[in-house]
Amino acid sequence: MALEITARGKILLSESGKQYLHIDNPDWWSGELARFAPDTAVVVTIKKWYKKRSLKQNSVLHWYINAISDETGQSVDTIKEVLRHKFLSEDIVDRNGEIMADRSSGEVLKRYKSTTELSTMQFNEFTENIRLWANDFLGLQLPLPNEAVELKFDK
Repeated sequence: MALEITARGKILLSESGKQYLHIDNPDWWSGELARFAPDTAVVVTIKKWYKKRSLKQNSVLHWYINAISDETGQSVDTIKEVLRHKFLSEDIVDRNGEIMADRSSGEVLKRYKSTTELSTMQFNEFTENIRLWANDFLGLQLPLPNEAVELKFDK
């Protein structure tokens, strides 16, 4: 299992006008670095932090999944997997940025994101895609998220 450390920080501007990375809680960070042996090669990735999904968003998703499960007769777990494959897939690319494919079949290799990786905006897009798909594919009219919340999730 790969050793990975995640720390939050901010990009700040120095008095001289240069940007720098300020890591929250530097003492903790220093302690975490001690988990690596000296001279270990590492990769440092910096990405914009986004607020994760809200409890309300999560409730809407579960309401949608249960409604689709009831409509199709498929288990909740099956519906979750179908929706992940349908809406949260992305092509796997190699280090050169080329899309990877199975050499024998030509099938493009895919990665399926977890909903825990989504920002609030991405999560909204995900649930909207589910709502539209359920209507088009199943003829199932799922309520808009604010309407679903008003239903108080009677399920």
